Amino acid sequence: SRRALQNKACDEVFREHGVRKRGADAVRLHAPAPGQLFSVRLQRGEARTFVQLSAEGTAQCEGCQGSSACAHVQAALRCSAQAQALPLKPSVVEAQEESVRDAIWKLVASEGPPLVQRVSKAVLVARRQGGFVHVRLSPCRQLRCADCGRSKQGCVHSYACMCALTSADKLRAVAPKRPEPSLSFLQWLSGVTERINETMRYDRSGRPEPLVFHVHQQFFDCLQQRICGRRLPARKDGVKCTWSITSPLHVRHIFETPDVPLEESRAFVENRDGTYELYKPPFVSDEPACEGVPPIRPLELKTFLKVGNVPQSAPFVIEWTPDVLPRSRVGELRLKFEYGHLRNGHVELRL
Repeated sequence: SRRALQNKACDEVFREHGVRKRGADAVRLHAPAPGQLFSVRLQRGEARTFVQLSAEGTAQCEGCQGSSACAHVQAALRCSAQAQALPLKPSVVEAQEESVRDAIWKLVASEGPPLVQRVSKAVLVARRQGGFVHVRLSPCRQLRCADCGRSKQGCVHSYACMCALTSADKLRAVAPKRPEPSLSFLQWLSGVTERINETMRYDRSGRPEPLVFHVHQQFFDCLQQRICGRRLPARKDGVKCTWSITSPLHVRHIFETPDVPLEESRAFVENRDGTYELYKPPFVSDEPACEGVPPIRPLELKTFLKVGNVPQSAPFVIEWTPDVLPRSRVGELRLKFEYGHLRNGHVELRL
C-alpha cells in the first residue's frame, strides 16, 4: 500500500494516498509586458518555481539552467489558468504596526502588477523590488516566504499576504459564541458552604443574622435529599418546613462539597491594630523537642460551630419556605446557627 511521507520541517508531502485533487500545475501571473511569467509546480506538493517566457519565444526557468525542454517550461506553455489578484483594504493595512505599515505602503506606491496574487489554495505570490516571491500558507496557518528564509519571521511579503487574505470580501465573519451559563447543584451548594465558613469570623458575634438564599425548587429537592432522604409532599399553601440538626457529621454531610469543605473550626491571628486575619496553622507535633520541655505554640484564636458535643451547643436550623415566587418555583432558604470563640483553648464570650 502507498503511504504518505511528509517532511516535518517544511510540511512537504512527498507521497500521498490515492488520488488527491490538486491545483493547476502552471498559473499565469499578472506581470508587466513584454513577456509572460508563470508560477509552476515542482513535482508534487506545493513547492513552486517561476518560468518566464520572453516576447522572442525564449524560456527561462529558475533552477533548470534555462533549458526550454524542461517539464516546467512545457507546463507553462500549456497553461490556461490565471492568478487571482487580491486587493488590499487600507483599513487592514493601517491596523498593522508602523514599520510594517510603512513597508507595505512603499511596495504599493511603486508602479507594477498587483502586490499579492493567489496561484493555489496554499500559495501566494507577492511583488518585491525587481521581481516576485512565493509565499506559502503552511498547515499550521503560518506564512512562509521563500526568499526571506524559514527562520526569519514577519517579513514584509508575509505581512502583505496576510493583509490581502484579511481584506477578502468573502472572508466569513466568525460570530462570537454566546455564553450559555449553567450552574450545577454542587456549584451552587459550594457557594452556600463558603458563605457559612466566611460568617464564622473571630471579630464578630457568635450569633449572626440568618443566612437567606432564594433557591429554585429543583435545587432544594437535591438539598433535601441530603437533609433527610425523604422527599417532601408538594404543597401550595407556602407552609414553612424546619429541620434542627444536632450532629456535626450530619451538618457536614449536608453542606460539604468536593470544592469547598465545611470548616467547623477556623483559626485566626490578631494583628497589631486589633483586627483578626484567617490563619492556616502548620502541623505541630505533641511530642516535645527536648525531654521535659513542652513545645512552644502560638496564640490560638479559633471559632467553632456550636453543634454537637461542644460548650453551649445549639442546633443548626434549616428553614424552607416554598413558592415565595410561585411562577418561577423559587423558595426561600434560611440557615440559622451559632458559633463560639476559643482563646488558647478557653471559651471566650464575645457579644
